[in-house]
Amino acid sequence: METTVKARWLGHSAVALVSPSGKKIYIDPFLKDNPTTPDADKNPKEIDYILLTHGHEDHVGDTLALAEATGAKVLSIVELSGLLKNDGLPASQAMEMNKGGTVRLDDFRVTMVNANHSSSLGGRYAGDPAGLIIRFDNDITLRHLASANRFSRGVPRAG
Repeated sequence: METTVKARWLGHSAVALVSPSGKKIYIDPFLKDNPTTPDADKNPKEIDYILLTHGHEDHVGDTLALAEATGAKVLSIVELSGLLKNDGLPASQAMEMNKGGTVRLDDFRVTMVNANHSSSLGGRYAGDPAGLIIRFDNDITLRHLASANRFSRGVPRAG
């Protein structure tokens, strides 16, 4: 097992992580129509988890297509999860939570926290925007606050 977490910024708010056990995690996967995402990263073939901070199209991005292609579980605030299920995300892939909650996923935990922004998807209310605190079992912790802020530490850019 690796002892590090690999992190790459893919443009805008999109980040790809690889956990110490090799789990592939994408946060806010706005990739295909994102001019700052390198072409080689626009269509990932393997994703275990997609974590969403809020419902804006430039954060939800390619979530539905990626979840369908990879079988990834999608973690988001309850209201956004409902919209994604209405738009075709299978309930078996949807993981809902609220701010203040923590969920364990393999070798890491995700805590949803407050982030100051707005949240809608296609003109529909998508719940409160959220930040994510990701704590890996090897004691590495990352914060992703989406449009409210970026990671608390620099993340290498893809490419």
